[in-house]
Amino acid sequence: MKPEITTLKIDMASEQIEVRKTPTTALSLEQKIGGFAKAVHDQEAHLAAHPDLTDAYDPRNMLNIDIGFTTGSSLMTAHRTCFSGLSPLKSSKISAGTPTPGGPARFTNGLMYSTASGDLGAAIRQAGIDSIQIVGRHATPVYLHIENGEMTLFDATDLIGKTTHEKIIALASKHDGAAYAAIGPASEHGVRYGAIAFSTSDQLKRGSKHMRFGGRGGFGAVMASKNILGIVAKGDPKNKLDLGSIAPWNKEIATGPKTEKYRKYGTYGYNIEAADANKAGIYDNFSHNKDARVMSLAREQIKEQGIKVNSKGCTACGIKCWKEVEKDGKALGKIDYEPGSLLGPNLGLYDITQTMELIEITDMLGMDGISAGVSLGFEMDRQGRFGDFAFAKELLLKIANGEHDLKDGVFRYAPGAPNAMHAKGIEFPAYLGNLNPGYAFAIGGGHMTMDTYNSWCYRDEKGNATNSVEEWIENIVRGPQMMLYDMNGICKFAKVDFSQVAELYNRVYGESVTPDDLRTVTKLTQLRVRRIDESRGFGPEDDVLPAACHKDLGFMIPHFNTPEFFSAVKEGVYARYAQMTREYAAKGWL
Repeated sequence: MKPEITTLKIDMASEQIEVRKTPTTALSLEQKIGGFAKAVHDQEAHLAAHPDLTDAYDPRNMLNIDIGFTTGSSLMTAHRTCFSGLSPLKSSKISAGTPTPGGPARFTNGLMYSTASGDLGAAIRQAGIDSIQIVGRHATPVYLHIENGEMTLFDATDLIGKTTHEKIIALASKHDGAAYAAIGPASEHGVRYGAIAFSTSDQLKRGSKHMRFGGRGGFGAVMASKNILGIVAKGDPKNKLDLGSIAPWNKEIATGPKTEKYRKYGTYGYNIEAADANKAGIYDNFSHNKDARVMSLAREQIKEQGIKVNSKGCTACGIKCWKEVEKDGKALGKIDYEPGSLLGPNLGLYDITQTMELIEITDMLGMDGISAGVSLGFEMDRQGRFGDFAFAKELLLKIANGEHDLKDGVFRYAPGAPNAMHAKGIEFPAYLGNLNPGYAFAIGGGHMTMDTYNSWCYRDEKGNATNSVEEWIENIVRGPQMMLYDMNGICKFAKVDFSQVAELYNRVYGESVTPDDLRTVTKLTQLRVRRIDESRGFGPEDDVLPAACHKDLGFMIPHFNTPEFFSAVKEGVYARYAQMTREYAAKGWL
């Protein structure tokens, strides 16, 4: 049984580093699950102590790095790391401050998180750490080195201006046999959706530039604001978490039907065709949902263009969901659905080599591909430049260099624009908000924290979805269960069900929990974050969708998400949130 949780607390300004060990008997279920569930508790206490803290770039903003209770085990895909804190991108409308003389308006930032696979999480576990809390800003650029439960700060002046890949390779040359994370020049230039790149074995052992990214919410920019350019974590394999016998589980993940589409097609290859077939594709800044040109990007079509698609994967993962695009013997990069869609058809681009070039720029310069794609799409819509690759590339480079106002995201660039596709300042993923009222209530990243983009919206396999107000209220209330996988450390693509997660928890802590207990944790986390955001000034004015999301684009199901429908759903969701808050508070859970 796991007896304690080890937390590193760091003040960058004073270089004070404290190691704190907390018995697991003193922690709640949420805190023991780990990941974002634990981070929210720590953030709530920190922000309560600083009621005037509303700016993600304030040195007092606490950057949390947390791993789940399975991270670093032998369970396939259990490699996730969670970064959280006030996001420079997530913002409230109602609490927009008065502009300072000669300066821009100040917006209240909200709590958010971003997770990614790669090798960092497992290395942190093997280094004897469960959680890291960072405040303050260092006087000079540094990187963090974690080993044997301790942390050291090293000068990082030589890393300034290097790409994400170059930083990771430079760190690897200094500290062999570790895992690495780094920000790119975009974060150094103040891009609010700056990403964090995580090293992979494919990158370090095979020489590719393939990394995983924690991009949502801009925590690369938060790292830059603290003068942290990179992270090195080195652990002892003897500290690998023992979950007991899990070989049958790993076999199911690697070969079972639940993961087959990811193994065979990857997220891009499957979704780019399926979304269009379901009239749910993303084209020309979310303005229409079906386009015959997308078939030129279908798997069989790109093969005829001389494009080869190779399967890659995270360390020891049999799913191999990454799909590497190769042409004329040269790897053009790896492609996932959302950057592939948002930096492709969303911009009116149907040449996969052009999309791969844009993806390469976002990866190397360190930007969230989702926010970058939505930002480009908005400006290309505004200027009538869909299909203009040269324009898209030039604009993307300007953003990355901090030379265009879209570096601050579409909310700040075009507040109130009906076709600025975001909720609370977080750009939409490549799924239509027209089919997902839940986006307005997500605590971050749309589908990342609100599991309502499934067949309930498109084509219900059970044939019983009505898309009624009552159904969507329930859909949104259950939606946060998606976050369980950003708490426990397991990749969502593994399709490990809630009963299996409960069994793993019981093995680690020797306590009995049920799948319903785990679902309750995700709802508690949703309510806790909303409470934190409300304390920063967020309100009903922020739980909204862009006006374009209420348009009927001609779906496979009757159009339902009208302004009137959404208003009724919103009223019902608020009533359920209030009811749940009273119930959980009465039990001492909230």
